[in-house]
Amino acid sequence: MNMSIPGKFSDIIYQKRISIQMTQKTVAELSDISTRHYQDVEMGRVNPSLSVAIRIAAVLDVGLDSLKSEV
Repeated sequence: MNMSIPGKFSDIIYQKRISIQMTQKTVAELSDISTRHYQDVEMGRVNPSLSVAIRIAAVLDVGLDSLKSEV
């Protein structure tokens, strides 16, 4: 299966969020975005801007190097 970059990013952040038992609302608040926007990013419905992707990655403690190797 050839997954798109937004799809891979959404899978990574979903898995990480679940593993640390954090709600979508909490990630969104800490990332300074709306809960709806975070849900859209996590579901792969929207492609986040670089600044939003960096903020989400920071909240979830996902290193940008690991994201780079995955996407």
